Amino acid sequence: MKTGRRNSALMRWHRRIGLVAAALVVVLALSGIALNHTTALGLDRQTVTTPWLLHHLGTESNAEMHGYTAGGHWLVGLEDRVFFDGQMLAQTLDGIVGAAGIADAIAVAGRTEILLLTDDGVLIERITALPTPITGIGVTPDGRVAVAIAPDLVFTADASLLEWQQVRDSRIIWTTTSLIPDAIGEQVLRAYRGTGVSMERIFLEVHSGRIFGAYGPWLMDGAAILLLLLAGTGVIGWLRGRNGNSANDIS
Repeated sequence: MKTGRRNSALMRWHRRIGLVAAALVVVLALSGIALNHTTALGLDRQTVTTPWLLHHLGTESNAEMHGYTAGGHWLVGLEDRVFFDGQMLAQTLDGIVGAAGIADAIAVAGRTEILLLTDDGVLIERITALPTPITGIGVTPDGRVAVAIAPDLVFTADASLLEWQQVRDSRIIWTTTSLIPDAIGEQVLRAYRGTGVSMERIFLEVHSGRIFGAYGPWLMDGAAILLLLLAGTGVIGWLRGRNGNSANDIS
């Protein structure tokens, strides 16, 4: 009798945990399947411009938007998009880590490449043959481009930015982020919202739980833990039921 009561209580908890986990598991499963077929479904090409969703994802306010100044211009990055004085460039970059004015050009550094722009924001060259991953960009006293590579390596380039050599020079002036002017921030957001947010990012936010707010990832972690509990209680219930049946057969 005691074993039967224990099994009954265990199965009640098993069902309760299952009901709580079910909704989150559906979200995880559907978003995971979608992300596994991003290209086939065109999620990286489809965009959403719904105002409330953009606001929820944090792309609606420029209150804390930062950028880099170089050659008298503002360079801002949002996801892989680059904005030159508020205007979105056609070229993408894998996250801006700095921008430096050199001679008659502006070097905008991403983590794995550099965009060399004219003073009007026109692309001169995309430079990919360089040390990576880049964590910062600066200028030497004689006007050469320098890049910082994690963890503590520094390289400088020749005038054409084709040859790089490791140096130890504390006189390099490194670029730092600054809070952008409100007018520039408004231009950036208008240009960015014109393309919207990709469906791929939305599914990523859903799958990670970030779309549910600051505690969303913890919610998804909780769903994973509930799944483990569900599996555990199921196995325990099966074993107890099996043992109970064996005992009945013997008696």
